[in-house]
Amino acid sequence: KDYDVTRKSQRLAIGGSHNISVRVLPRLLTVFKESHPSVELILDGNESPVIENHLLNSELDLAVITNPSHVPGLIYEPFDQMEVVAFCIPTNPFAGQTLSLKKLAEQPLVLRRAGRIESILTSQGYRTNFALRCEVSQSVKVAVQTGMGIGIIYRNVIARRLADGRLKVVNVPELNEMGIK
Repeated sequence: KDYDVTRKSQRLAIGGSHNISVRVLPRLLTVFKESHPSVELILDGNESPVIENHLLNSELDLAVITNPSHVPGLIYEPFDQMEVVAFCIPTNPFAGQTLSLKKLAEQPLVLRRAGRIESILTSQGYRTNFALRCEVSQSVKVAVQTGMGIGIIYRNVIARRLADGRLKVVNVPELNEMGIK
Protein backbone atom coordinates (compact mmCIF):
# COMPACT_ATOMS: atom_id res chain seq x y z
CA LYS A 1 0.00 0.00 0.00
CA ASP A 2 1.04 3.57 -0.54
CA TYR A 3 0.80 5.34 2.80
CA ASP A 4 0.15 9.05 3.19
CA VAL A 5 2.27 10.08 6.19
CA THR A 6 0.18 13.23 6.71
CA ARG A 7 -2.82 11.21 7.90
CA LYS A 8 -2.93 10.89 11.68
CA SER A 9 -4.51 7.48 12.11
CA GLN A 10 -2.92 4.83 9.92
CA ARG A 11 -2.72 1.14 10.62
CA LEU A 12 -0.93 -1.67 8.83
CA ALA A 13 -1.75 -5.19 9.97
CA ILE A 14 0.76 -7.83 8.86
CA GLY A 15 0.49 -11.56 9.42
CA GLY A 16 3.18 -14.19 9.31
CA SER A 17 3.76 -17.87 9.90
CA HIS A 18 5.40 -18.60 13.24
CA ASN A 19 8.98 -18.66 11.96
CA ILE A 20 8.47 -15.70 9.63
CA SER A 21 6.80 -13.56 12.30
CA VAL A 22 9.79 -14.09 14.60
CA ARG A 23 12.76 -14.12 12.23
CA VAL A 24 11.83 -12.01 9.20
CA LEU A 25 8.98 -9.58 9.75
CA PRO A 26 10.26 -7.69 12.83
CA ARG A 27 13.38 -6.59 10.89
CA LEU A 28 11.35 -5.55 7.86
CA LEU A 29 8.82 -3.71 10.00
CA THR A 30 11.61 -1.83 11.80
CA VAL A 31 12.85 -0.48 8.45
CA PHE A 32 9.28 0.37 7.40
CA LYS A 33 8.62 2.18 10.70
CA GLU A 34 11.72 4.35 10.26
CA SER A 35 10.35 5.78 7.02
CA HIS A 36 6.68 5.76 8.14
CA PRO A 37 6.74 6.70 11.85
CA SER A 38 3.05 7.61 12.08
CA VAL A 39 1.83 4.19 10.93
CA GLU A 40 0.60 1.92 13.70
CA LEU A 41 1.94 -1.57 13.01
CA ILE A 42 0.26 -4.80 14.07
CA LEU A 43 2.00 -8.15 13.71
CA ASP A 44 0.03 -11.39 13.89
CA GLY A 45 1.93 -14.67 14.07
CA ASN A 46 0.07 -17.93 13.55
CA GLU A 47 -0.21 -21.05 11.39
CA SER A 48 -0.43 -20.38 7.64
CA PRO A 49 -4.13 -21.41 7.29
CA VAL A 50 -5.12 -19.11 10.16
CA ILE A 51 -3.23 -16.21 8.60
CA GLU A 52 -4.91 -16.90 5.25
CA ASN A 53 -8.33 -16.77 6.95
CA HIS A 54 -7.44 -13.46 8.62
CA LEU A 55 -6.57 -12.07 5.18
CA LEU A 56 -9.84 -13.32 3.71
CA ASN A 57 -11.73 -11.70 6.59
CA SER A 58 -9.87 -8.39 6.01
CA GLU A 59 -8.29 -8.60 9.47
CA LEU A 60 -4.84 -8.29 7.87
CA ASP A 61 -3.53 -6.13 5.07
CA LEU A 62 -0.85 -8.57 3.93
CA ALA A 63 1.03 -11.62 5.12
CA VAL A 64 4.14 -13.72 4.64
CA ILE A 65 3.56 -17.44 5.17
CA THR A 66 5.55 -20.63 4.68
CA ASN A 67 2.83 -23.09 3.69
CA PRO A 68 0.39 -21.47 1.27
CA SER A 69 -2.75 -23.40 0.46
CA HIS A 70 -3.55 -21.12 -2.50
CA VAL A 71 -7.00 -20.14 -1.31
CA PRO A 72 -9.14 -18.54 -4.03
CA GLY A 73 -9.46 -14.83 -3.40
CA LEU A 74 -5.86 -14.35 -2.25
CA ILE A 75 -2.91 -13.35 -4.39
CA TYR A 76 0.38 -15.16 -3.68
CA GLU A 77 3.85 -13.92 -4.61
CA PRO A 78 7.07 -15.84 -3.80
CA PHE A 79 9.17 -14.02 -1.21
CA ASP A 80 12.08 -16.34 -0.48
CA GLN A 81 13.26 -19.92 -0.83
CA MET A 82 13.52 -21.80 2.48
CA GLU A 83 15.78 -24.83 2.60
CA VAL A 84 14.92 -27.78 4.83
CA VAL A 85 17.91 -29.28 6.66
CA ALA A 86 18.61 -32.06 9.12
CA PHE A 87 21.00 -31.01 11.89
CA CYS A 88 22.57 -32.24 15.09
CA ILE A 89 25.17 -31.39 17.71
CA PRO A 90 28.80 -31.70 16.58
CA THR A 91 29.37 -34.82 18.74
CA ASN A 92 26.55 -36.77 17.07
CA PRO A 93 28.02 -39.57 14.92
CA PHE A 94 25.92 -38.40 11.94
CA ALA A 95 27.26 -34.80 12.01
CA GLY A 96 28.47 -34.01 8.49
CA GLN A 97 27.51 -37.46 7.20
CA THR A 98 25.17 -38.18 4.27
CA LEU A 99 22.04 -40.22 5.02
CA SER A 100 19.07 -41.32 2.97
CA LEU A 101 15.69 -40.03 4.11
CA LYS A 102 14.81 -43.59 5.11
CA LYS A 103 17.90 -43.86 7.35
CA LEU A 104 17.25 -40.40 8.80
CA ALA A 105 13.65 -41.37 9.68
CA GLU A 106 14.99 -44.26 11.78
CA GLN A 107 17.07 -41.92 13.98
CA PRO A 108 15.62 -40.08 17.00
CA LEU A 109 14.02 -37.06 15.32
CA VAL A 110 13.04 -33.67 16.69
CA LEU A 111 10.69 -31.60 14.53
CA ARG A 112 7.64 -29.36 14.48
CA ARG A 113 4.47 -31.21 15.45
CA ALA A 114 1.90 -31.69 12.71
CA GLY A 115 4.14 -29.80 10.34
CA ARG A 116 4.85 -30.28 6.69
CA ILE A 117 7.96 -32.41 7.26
CA GLU A 118 6.17 -34.82 9.60
CA SER A 119 3.38 -35.17 7.04
CA ILE A 120 5.83 -35.96 4.25
CA LEU A 121 7.69 -38.57 6.31
CA THR A 122 4.53 -40.37 7.40
CA SER A 123 2.79 -40.12 4.01
CA GLN A 124 5.79 -41.72 2.30
CA GLY A 125 5.51 -44.69 4.65
CA TYR A 126 8.80 -44.26 6.50
CA ARG A 127 9.05 -45.91 9.91
CA THR A 128 9.76 -42.85 11.96
CA ASN A 129 11.39 -42.51 15.35
CA PHE A 130 10.06 -39.23 16.74
CA ALA A 131 12.02 -38.34 19.87
CA LEU A 132 10.10 -35.06 20.26
CA ARG A 133 7.48 -33.09 18.35
CA CYS A 134 7.43 -29.39 19.20
CA GLU A 135 4.99 -26.55 18.67
CA VAL A 136 7.63 -24.00 17.66
CA SER A 137 10.91 -24.05 15.77
CA GLN A 138 12.89 -22.63 18.68
CA SER A 139 12.00 -25.69 20.77
CA VAL A 140 13.29 -27.96 18.01
CA LYS A 141 16.61 -26.12 18.02
CA VAL A 142 16.99 -26.22 21.81
CA ALA A 143 16.03 -29.91 22.07
CA VAL A 144 18.66 -30.84 19.47
CA GLN A 145 21.25 -28.72 21.29
CA THR A 146 20.60 -30.80 24.42
CA GLY A 147 21.37 -33.95 22.43
CA MET A 148 17.83 -35.30 22.13
CA GLY A 149 18.22 -36.27 18.48
CA ILE A 150 18.51 -35.02 14.93
CA GLY A 151 16.37 -32.02 14.08
CA ILE A 152 14.67 -31.17 10.83
CA ILE A 153 13.93 -27.51 10.28
CA TYR A 154 14.39 -24.60 7.89
CA ARG A 155 18.04 -23.58 7.56
CA ASN A 156 17.40 -19.93 8.43
CA VAL A 157 16.27 -20.93 11.94
CA ILE A 158 19.68 -22.40 12.76
CA ALA A 159 21.96 -20.40 10.41
CA ARG A 160 23.91 -18.68 13.20
CA ARG A 161 24.45 -21.92 15.12
CA LEU A 162 25.66 -23.61 11.93
CA ALA A 163 28.03 -20.72 11.18
CA ASP A 164 29.61 -20.80 14.63
CA GLY A 165 29.87 -24.60 14.68
CA ARG A 166 27.48 -25.25 17.58
CA LEU A 167 25.29 -27.29 15.22
CA LYS A 168 26.20 -29.41 12.20
CA VAL A 169 24.22 -30.37 9.10
CA VAL A 170 23.36 -33.99 8.38
CA ASN A 171 23.28 -34.20 4.58
CA VAL A 172 20.02 -35.73 3.35
CA PRO A 173 19.67 -35.19 -0.42
CA GLU A 174 15.88 -35.84 -0.40
CA LEU A 175 15.36 -32.87 1.93
CA ASN A 176 16.47 -30.56 -0.91
CA GLU A 177 13.16 -31.31 -2.62
CA MET A 178 11.18 -30.33 0.49
CA GLY A 179 12.21 -26.66 0.50
CA ILE A 180 9.50 -24.10 -0.03
CA LYS A 181 9.04 -20.73 -1.66
